[in-house]
Amino acid sequence: MNKLLRRRTLLLAAGLTAGALARPEPALAQPSTPTQSGGPRTIEMSQVAMPVTREGRLLTYLFVTIRVDVAEGVDIWVTRERNHFLRDAVVRAAYRQPMANPDRLGELIEPTATNTFRAAVVEALGTRAVRAVTIPRVYLMGRQEPINR
Repeated sequence: MNKLLRRRTLLLAAGLTAGALARPEPALAQPSTPTQSGGPRTIEMSQVAMPVTREGRLLTYLFVTIRVDVAEGVDIWVTRERNHFLRDAVVRAAYRQPMANPDRLGELIEPTATNTFRAAVVEALGTRAVRAVTIPRVYLMGRQEPINR
């Protein structure tokens, strides 16, 4: 194998391993039950990892739960079939845009995070499909209780 291909393979394997070890809950976006979110037109993604960096150095991770309310008139089953695209867009956005305060570990810059995740969700599902995007829970790596609620 050439050097670039070996490097990509190693980085992919390391990322998959780290991702599998870091999440106590399933990573796939799953439809929530009405008692969790208030309706069956909701998709909830738990444990989305967000890096916290300072001056280009990784400090820790925040893990957020993202709730997407699907608009009326949109086929919820087609939307749920696109979960893998949705999660990919959200994870990419989490690494592209800093959304955590590096000076106060565990503090999410909520307006920035909500706007960034909403843009990623709209990119994955389409403008017409999204009614609201919220972040109900934020965890700091190593803690079992949410830090924002």
